[in-house]
Formats: sequence, structure tokens, C-alpha cells
Amino acid sequence: MNPKPSEQINRWRELLELGERLLAQPTLATQRDVILDTAERLVGGQGDLWLSDSLCRLQSQIGSLQLTPAPPTELMLQALESQQPSASPGGGGPAIAVPLLVNSTVIGVLQIDRPASVPFDDDEIELLEGLAVQSAVSVRTSCQVAIERWRVEQLSLVRQVSAQVARLLNIWTN
Repeated sequence: MNPKPSEQINRWRELLELGERLLAQPTLATQRDVILDTAERLVGGQGDLWLSDSLCRLQSQIGSLQLTPAPPTELMLQALESQQPSASPGGGGPAIAVPLLVNSTVIGVLQIDRPASVPFDDDEIELLEGLAVQSAVSVRTSCQVAIERWRVEQLSLVRQVSAQVARLLNIWTN
């Protein structure tokens, strides 16, 4: 599946824009959908994305996504443990699992399965690795921003309560 040079440029352009699209998403669930949609469109096939349950502990950031403690497939587990892409001919066609790494920590694994017997070529593997890097950085950044926002909200609440207590103390002492 060798695309024309103009198609390759468009694929990489879409990949570069992926980070901004992910940062604009309100939850991990919607980010997951964007990542899967992009991967499936860029290389064809059916995707699945496992995200680490330690990635983001804020329920509002996670949304409706159910995080599981372990990857659901053996191929994903191989990619998680090796921190490298793992390929397999699969049961019904070729499959590849690519880890999402941030600072040598796997925060997720993307798996793409193809029903046809068309193997993944080097360009597609490189594209998926780029997608994994973009996705990992954007998802991790979104979680960090959500946590910082939550902390700011908590500090604001403490400030409001402290101000109310101070007002009450002023009333009692006067």
C-alpha cells in the first residue's frame, strides 16, 4: 500500500495537526476516539487503544472511558513490555501494536488489525510510531493541565473558605 508522494505529505500533515486536535478534546474518551479515527484512516484497518489506568485520575478528564489495568490483547502486552512496536500476522490478517511513550513510560498501546492479508510496510509503521508519539505527548499534557486546573480550583475554594472564616472572626471580635 505505497501511497503517492502527495498522499504521504497529507498523511504527515494530518499527523502534525493531531496534537492540536487532541489538546482541544475535553476528555480522554474523546481523545481516544480521535486517535483511533486518525490511525484507522491513515493506515486502514480496525483499531483499539489501551490507556494506562494511572494516566489520569480525574474522573472529569476520563469521561465515559473505562480504563483497564492491563492491555486486552497479547500483542498489546508485548508492545507494553518491550516498549517497541510488535507485529503479528494475526488470526484474520496482519496486526501491529505501538506503545505510546512519554519519558520512557508507556501510557498506552495502540493496536491496528487489518482484515486483509496486506502487511504493514515500513512507511506505515513509521507513521504509526509518529502518531503514537504525538498522541502520548498530547494526552499526557491534557491530563497534566486538567490536574493543574483542579488544583487551582481547590486552592480557590480554600481561599474562599478562609475569607469567610476571617469575616466571621471579625464579626465575633468586634
